[in-house]
Amino acid sequence: MHMRRSAYTFTETPHVIVGLGTALVATLLVITVAKGFVLWFGAAIAVFSALAALRSLGATIIVTGDSLTRRSPFGETRILWRDLDGVEIGPGCRTLLFRAGAKQVWMRRPADSVTAWFKAFHEQDVDEDALEQLLYMADVQRVSAEQGWLTPLRASRGHQ
Repeated sequence: MHMRRSAYTFTETPHVIVGLGTALVATLLVITVAKGFVLWFGAAIAVFSALAALRSLGATIIVTGDSLTRRSPFGETRILWRDLDGVEIGPGCRTLLFRAGAKQVWMRRPADSVTAWFKAFHEQDVDEDALEQLLYMADVQRVSAEQGWLTPLRASRGHQ
């Protein structure tokens, strides 16, 4: 296996910022103008966005030629590439799930900054070196990626 760089490390900070920003906007909408159904819908968006942001708070992904590791306040999960037996890609390629037996590493789509997050969200032709490397490493192990609608709801398992 050959990677363009020896290791990729990125945090999920852009996702935290976007999630908390969405929660704040939805909360302000609910407080100022919402009534009836819109009130409940706005409140649901605010709660969901805040919980999604907290899930990524403090999370770091480390990709090397040997393994994929997710570190967070909830623990550390590492999968060796040679043990990989499945990759699931969520809607819009916003979330990824790597499986190796009973272990799985859940992660958000790599983004270097909030600006890169928005560009990747709206444009198809964004250069996403880290994402390409992740899918390349899975392909080297002859593991194909499959679409999964429930991928955003899954979690990492197999903490070490």
